[in-house]
Parts: sequence; structure tokens; C-alpha cells
Amino acid sequence: MVEQCASCHGEDAALGAPEGLNFPVGLVSGAGEQAISGGRRLLWAQANVHRQRDLIYSQVVNGAMPPRGFVPAGDSAYADADGNVLPSLRTAEGQEVLRNWLACGSPVIERTTPLAQPCTAPGECPVTNFCVLEDPDPTDEIDPRNQCLAVGDIVPAAGGGVDCEGEPQATWSWIYTCLFQADQTCTSAACHGGGAMGGALAMPDAATGYANLFEVESEPAGACMGRVRVVPGDPDASLLVHKVEMGNPMSCETPMPIGPPPLSEEEVGIIRQWITDGAMNN
Repeated sequence: MVEQCASCHGEDAALGAPEGLNFPVGLVSGAGEQAISGGRRLLWAQANVHRQRDLIYSQVVNGAMPPRGFVPAGDSAYADADGNVLPSLRTAEGQEVLRNWLACGSPVIERTTPLAQPCTAPGECPVTNFCVLEDPDPTDEIDPRNQCLAVGDIVPAAGGGVDCEGEPQATWSWIYTCLFQADQTCTSAACHGGGAMGGALAMPDAATGYANLFEVESEPAGACMGRVRVVPGDPDASLLVHKVEMGNPMSCETPMPIGPPPLSEEEVGIIRQWITDGAMNN
């Protein structure tokens, strides 16, 4: 992606690349505000790749991208840890590597050396908005307790015992875990996990998400200005329902989630029932 796509699909689309198809997944450089800006760029790029994964893969395997004659057709200049040169995107092997990467959520690396950033709460982490307060692996050389999660780090499991394979439950814990958090449908770090794309509605965890939804007005700007996100007992007046319900005429700006697949009628029905029942934090 960096070598054969980024010259056109970088931070600024160039040479005919459609606007919005930007994939600047290169490493973050610099420190301070430059590092924060670079981290947010990388998070956004990873989320954009994930949303466009089917289009990216089909364009490559169909031979439309990268453009012939523009990108060298030979092997990559990059190699793995064992010195094996990576294959070109035009080869079957290279396309299989791309397929696996996309299927695994397009994992990225923020930097080549760890960045220690102490924290005591999610709001102290300006890029990922995720503070690791427990040590998931005490054998690590770098103690991750009270450290901001870096771009590309694995988020500790936080299912809270919710069974997403069983019968759907009209509870906040089930909705957050099984609809919003599952496959990072809504809570990816670039979107409502706290990233810039999520606007003022941050949902990095169930407690924060509930606090930012329940009887809270939308940000004081844009087409959604002043709309209440969740009105207990009244799903038809709740902005959350307007945003996730396909074809709802009250949906201001962009319906959610961005990119396929949308929530099903059954899933929206669960959200509606939860709000009808009072939108309890259960």
C-alpha cells in the first residue's frame, strides 16, 4: 500500500485518485503535535481502508490498480524479517497477502520504537482515546499499565460477559458490545472510539458511550444541531435511531454506520426497544 498505492492515494488524492480514497498508512514521524497529527492520520487511514476493503481488493485483482506502466511491475523494495522480498501486487502471491491483510482488519504500525505516554483516563490519550489501566501481559518488557494505547496496538477484550451469539437483548451492554463494538462497527479508534471522524460522540467504552448518548444534545453545529441523541421512552425522537435506521427521513448528514453493512431491521428494533423501555444503563 505504501510503495505501490500511496503516491496517488496518500494524504491528498493525486493523479486522478477519487477524493475520499486516501490510504496514507505510512509510519508516524516527529514528536509533540506532529506525532499527534500523524497518529490521527494513521487511524483515519486504517478506518478508511477497512470501509473500502472490498473495492480495494476488487480493483487490484481485476488489474485496474495499480496503473500499469506507472508502478514498477517487479518485486517490492520491502522485505520481511527473514529477508524475503515482498511480492508485487500484480502477482497472485501479492494479492493473497493483500487479501489476508484486509481480512484481518488492515493492521498498521504506528512507529518503529514504542511511545510511552502515561495516562489515568481515556481523555488523556489524544490519538486513540484509549488508556490501558490494567496490565494484560505482565511479562512484557514495557509495562502497559496506565499507558495510552498506540495506533495498531491490540485492544484488551472488554466483553463484560455479554453473549453476542445468543438471543439479542434490549440492554445497553448488549447493544454496545454486540452492535457498536463488534468488528469496530462504530467504536474504531478513528470514529466513535474517540477519533476525529466521530465528532463529539466518543464511545471508547460502554460507560462513556452511555454518558454521551443519554439525553445529550448533538454538537452545536451542522445539520444535527440540537437534536437529542437518546430520548428515553421515545425512539422516534431519538437521533440515534434516525442515524442508524435505513431510509429514515430524519437522518441528518451521513447515516450510520459509514460503509456496509448497515444495521439490520432486527438490530435497529433492539435499539428501539431499549429506548422504549427507558434507555437504562443495564
